Amino acid sequence: MNCMETPYLPCIDWYRAWVRAALHGAPYPEAGEAPNRTAILGAWGEQTLTVPIEGGRRRLQQLPVWQLGVSEHGNWRHTHCHALTSAYGAYPYFPYFRDALEALYTVRHTSLASLGRLSHELFADCSGIDGILRWLAVHPDAVPTGRPLPADLPGHICALDLLFRFGPESIFYLV
Repeated sequence: MNCMETPYLPCIDWYRAWVRAALHGAPYPEAGEAPNRTAILGAWGEQTLTVPIEGGRRRLQQLPVWQLGVSEHGNWRHTHCHALTSAYGAYPYFPYFRDALEALYTVRHTSLASLGRLSHELFADCSGIDGILRWLAVHPDAVPTGRPLPADLPGHICALDLLFRFGPESIFYLV
């Protein structure tokens, strides 16, 4: 996969397309129009988290994702980590992945592409999705039946919601 096209904390729909590409040879999804944004669900409703881009949002239309720099404006790392902890801290699998999530925000990212790649690696490592997809590639007849998303979880929400709710069973909502 071309990780330069991975958005920041990809949504469930993005991962569904990514799994489909891995299992069926479909094209891998692109980062989309707003590769520096993700939506999360909390007790207060939906919230959008935006990574500031060097040069402002006009740069999103001017440069490819791999050339976009991350700005250190506004203490966004702390804000995002706190928002994710507030939204998902009570979920059953959150304590298992808290350290990995916090580690994502301790590293200074110079580019949006590296932040996207690391956020993808966070999800992949914590969910075990890469190992499952490798196994399914060898055993194509064993592809599990997908589960429908819970009614309160739209597909444009960050896939970390699935991970913190269902842990390793997240794959069943993505196939």
